[in-house]
Amino acid sequence: MKRLTILFFIGLFLHTCCWGQVNSSDFQVFHAVDAALITGKAENKNIIIDFYADWCIPCKKMDAEVLGHAKTKSSLGKDFVLLKLDAEKEGKALARQFNIGAYPSYIVTDANLNEYGRVVGALPLDNFIDAILRTVDKSRTIGSVEKRFASGERTPQLVNDYVYQLMKDGKEAEGFQVIEHYFANLSDKDKTDPENWFIFNRYTIEKNHPRVDYLLKNQNSYRKTIGDSLVNLFFQKMIRRDLVAYATESAYFHQFANKDSLFSSIRTFIQHAKIEEDQEVKPLFRIASLRHSNLPEFVFLTEMEKVLPDLKPIQQFFQMEKFKPNLGSDSLAINKKQIEIMEKFLSYQNEFYQRRITTSINNLKNVGRKGGVKFEDLLLMDAFAKAKKENKKVFVDFYAVWCGPCKRMDIEVFPLEIVGNVFKDRYVAIKIDGESEIGKVLMEKYKVEAYPTYLVLDPKNVSEQGDVSKAGDQEIKRLVGYVDAERFIKELSL
Repeated sequence: MKRLTILFFIGLFLHTCCWGQVNSSDFQVFHAVDAALITGKAENKNIIIDFYADWCIPCKKMDAEVLGHAKTKSSLGKDFVLLKLDAEKEGKALARQFNIGAYPSYIVTDANLNEYGRVVGALPLDNFIDAILRTVDKSRTIGSVEKRFASGERTPQLVNDYVYQLMKDGKEAEGFQVIEHYFANLSDKDKTDPENWFIFNRYTIEKNHPRVDYLLKNQNSYRKTIGDSLVNLFFQKMIRRDLVAYATESAYFHQFANKDSLFSSIRTFIQHAKIEEDQEVKPLFRIASLRHSNLPEFVFLTEMEKVLPDLKPIQQFFQMEKFKPNLGSDSLAINKKQIEIMEKFLSYQNEFYQRRITTSINNLKNVGRKGGVKFEDLLLMDAFAKAKKENKKVFVDFYAVWCGPCKRMDIEVFPLEIVGNVFKDRYVAIKIDGESEIGKVLMEKYKVEAYPTYLVLDPKNVSEQGDVSKAGDQEIKRLVGYVDAERFIKELSL
């Protein structure tokens, strides 16, 4: 039952997007215990101790979307200071003292570190603020709330507090039943009262719930009393799971047998909720639409790249996380595009996600590098003899040891299996150092003037004695400089 409660509150958080942030000095933040306590005593403020870990993703989301938000600062800054401690480093001893077992944990204390209460886990903005304030409000203690509810009081805040406590105690069914009964007994006017918005904001978590239909049908009234931003935010929260699932083709997405029906339901909800232009919904729906169109992979990547700047970094990551090595006929172009996109948006990600993306980039760069071009240690006339015998042509790589483009070809192009497959049945490949004694002679003979230069030579015009004096009669193709793998394959697929 406790697990259900945790999932319930995690679900609330994951279905909530952030608001805009503004700078404010109201909410003082400390990273040292002594400094926080001195300020707390001097200014008669309580302490919120934020126990976090540097690897904790919900902690990072709370920092970005809740703790730094203007509403948090203005609501809590007057009465609290924030003390942030890494529970596995500088805050280890204090975390042990407060028996911290999960991250993030927010312990509310007085300026002498006497605990009032705690908030565990990630919560949406308004829920977090309310939970912190509740810890120091005597009229909202557990015993007081239960007593007031039992006496028949049904004010919005009391119902909110009572149900919240039921949820924390693992009594989800009872809590939702209280909400259903409370909402059913409200007049239409009271349902749109801002004080009752918590019914939607906190306790309506599925878009198929009848209350969501009620809100859709009466959204004009709610928009007047609640405001467009909150109503839009709620609708966004309702569609978020399905929309993100479709846009990323997640495991949840693959549970649906009828993908067309899912897409249609997403589109219909967005239209009815009037959130087509929502800054988060719009780009995600665009990507979902691209996936729904079943475009060729390269076309999809090209179109998706145009939308990525409009997504938050975390959503950009979810898209790039889907990138995998492609081994099909268009693999060179597809893998190259995937690498370009990840390198382009890498700097937008936090350190943790940068490491994961960098690993993906390296994996893509190493696709098919086991069966690349096999250069043979042969003199040119021996290469001609072997090529003639095997009915192949001779490929010559004129290089210099100091040549940057030569090294780049050795790293990026020649090791690719798809390039090696082109060479396997067509060429006897050799390398010639253009600054060696024999290399200088051959460069003059074939009029090679730059590194790297690649020649395709026909062995049929070489005499049985190995006479290569008629160089012009042997040359079939010449490439100069760095050539990307895609063009290289095209040019050499003779």
